[in-house]
Amino acid sequence: MRVSGSEHDALAASAAARGAERGRARAGGSERWGDVLQGFWAPFRDNLAQVAGVSMTDVIDVLDARLGAHFFPPQACPLYTTVSVS
Repeated sequence: MRVSGSEHDALAASAAARGAERGRARAGGSERWGDVLQGFWAPFRDNLAQVAGVSMTDVIDVLDARLGAHFFPPQACPLYTTVSVS
């Protein structure tokens, strides 16, 4: 399963918003800690199950596509015109 950068960003923002909302509910006393933790771990386990079959090569390919230019700016060295994280 491949997740695009924009899909990943949307999922991360959604998860952060849910976590912040639940943290405020817990701080306000309207939710129990056990419920907050279950609300985190159940989806987390599901997400892990979805990516369990992702190969290290796929992970490196995504890192290379998203971060390669950061670590290897274009034309950084005339001897190495094709570089990557892998």
